[in-house]
Amino acid sequence: MKNEITSEMLRSLNAELETLATTNKPSASSSCLTTTPPIFSHLASKQQVPETMEEVAKLKSALVVLSPDALRGQGKLYEPGDLGSSSNYWLMVVWAVASLNWICGKEIVRQWSLGSTRYTEEGFDDAWYAYDHSRPNAIGIGSLYRLARDNGWQPVTTASAVQPLSADATRYKVLSPAAIHALPPQQWRVKHVLPTNGLAALFGPSGSGKSFLALDMASCISKGTSWFGSRVSQAPVLYVMLEGEGAIRNRIAAYEKAHGPLPTDSFGVITQ
Repeated sequence: MKNEITSEMLRSLNAELETLATTNKPSASSSCLTTTPPIFSHLASKQQVPETMEEVAKLKSALVVLSPDALRGQGKLYEPGDLGSSSNYWLMVVWAVASLNWICGKEIVRQWSLGSTRYTEEGFDDAWYAYDHSRPNAIGIGSLYRLARDNGWQPVTTASAVQPLSADATRYKVLSPAAIHALPPQQWRVKHVLPTNGLAALFGPSGSGKSFLALDMASCISKGTSWFGSRVSQAPVLYVMLEGEGAIRNRIAAYEKAHGPLPTDSFGVITQ
């Protein structure tokens, strides 16, 4: 047997790698970037473009100017008879991304392809696995970027691709000791329990009565009556109840049976 790697071996290996990636698929909020290059990436990808945040951002920005509704085409940048880059480029785009051999590549171009009304999973997979890295003059990522430029795309720079988080000088203020002493005293909606401005959390084990306790506090604030002996500053209340309309209906009915009707002008509920 000759000591060589065939295109069939590469496709088989890629299929195994994708199976492993699916088995250990990250959550939707996780990054799909990796610092470890895919196996045989130096053989499978002629471009050898690193899978970094900058390069991923560059690819996604190029795809924005390309229509997933473009006809399939023959997987070429220039089709016979075209004066410029092809307008039938869907397959070429898929193959160009496949040439990168990125872990994220298939999902990126799949999400782009989903924008077409003609999209099918079977058709996309057939196109993806039909790419042959060993084919002479195989499509690479450069062809995709050339096509994007022909459609008005301007490459993103490293600086604009990933903007680091920075403090907003108008939002964050450094206070001197004298400025701290000059601050107004804390204002309370429910004295020593709930501030007039700010956030507070009510927590406890499931079934411990948190919802009824919050409802009671909301009722007292809307009426301006004391809550467990603590003075209350009256204010309108909007209670956001995300457990469904049925649950809040029963709780409101039980509460009003024990404490009287809630005010209709200063107490409201959102259940969505």
